[in-house]
Amino acid sequence: MNITLNYITLIGIALAIYSLLLFLFPPKFGNIYLGFNTLKINSSEKVWFQGQRLMALALIFMAFFFILMGNLKSEFPIGNYFVFYFILLWKLSKFSIEKYLISKASY
Repeated sequence: MNITLNYITLIGIALAIYSLLLFLFPPKFGNIYLGFNTLKINSSEKVWFQGQRLMALALIFMAFFFILMGNLKSEFPIGNYFVFYFILLWKLSKFSIEKYLISKASY
């Protein structure tokens, strides 16, 4: 398997490393600079850690998507739409995690 290290692949690898670090070492409760922050996630410490874990899993999915897209040989210019894909997947992850945490709220 020939893996080319273009910028999309490198961003996918960096995203995978960050998501693994976020999963293994979540930031402290209330940290507004690291991790994943929304009003719902900042509501309690239990929800905070659930949100950080779920976002780490979503980022791992995004990382694998970008590594796959970076190595895909296609005539379609994937690199031109990289920022669009990233924003779309980020917003979709944020929306779905927020809805999941609201539906599972037990505090």
